[in-house]
Amino acid sequence: MRRIPCLAVLALLAGMPAIAQQAEPVEAQPTLSVPAESGWRYTVAPYVFATGFSGRVNTFGAGPTADVDQGFGDLVDDLRFAAMIAGAAQNGRWGVSGDLQYYNLAPSFDTPGPLFNGGKLTAKQLIVSLTGEYVLSEGDRGALIGMAGARYWSVDTTLDFDGAGAPGLSVDGSDSWLDPVIGLRGRYDLSDRWFVTGWAQAGGFGAGSDSMGDVFGAFGYRFSDRTSGVVGYRWLSVDRETDDFLYDITMDGIMAGVSFGF
Repeated sequence: MRRIPCLAVLALLAGMPAIAQQAEPVEAQPTLSVPAESGWRYTVAPYVFATGFSGRVNTFGAGPTADVDQGFGDLVDDLRFAAMIAGAAQNGRWGVSGDLQYYNLAPSFDTPGPLFNGGKLTAKQLIVSLTGEYVLSEGDRGALIGMAGARYWSVDTTLDFDGAGAPGLSVDGSDSWLDPVIGLRGRYDLSDRWFVTGWAQAGGFGAGSDSMGDVFGAFGYRFSDRTSGVVGYRWLSVDRETDDFLYDITMDGIMAGVSFGF
């Protein structure tokens, strides 16, 4: 099982209350802020995750494992479709946020042993997250928010192995599971326009996947009281292993988005 670095980031974020100050009106992931006034506030944030894709996939137990290691530059040609959007609703200290990601991609992979000479993985991956939130600390320039909820994964894969010492082989497999998730997110204003933001989440804990981690850090710019944009780096990892299905992958790269509040 892979150790996930988000636990160290959670410890770092836990020190933010000392510097967290009062925030501007709410902005959804990935801008992450807190409303000063009562009443429900809503935000929608479409975003782009320019990610690489690496790890191990096995859909039939004792069969060969596909070792995938594709950077974003390599994956551009293999990406068939992707869609990502986040949203949030908040009233005072309480709130709820959601995140939806869908990827249809076909990266190449390597295989250990003499029987196969690599191949291609076709993966359709749906990730849906829903978390409840509570403002732990807030001030004039920022806030620290605790979050807890669940993340649903649905993965549909086809492994096409190129034959070497054995004939070629094509195997389909699918799995879905629900991971509990806990984490922190925060934001700190550098000026009236510029801010830094981020989150760190851990999950799975053997209930769905063995482990799951999601870490994001970014610089943001506020265009108006209701519109802002961010650019940063995201690391997303999951390790799911059953008797006949292995999905141990990491996605990391540049993430950019725009948040619209109403």
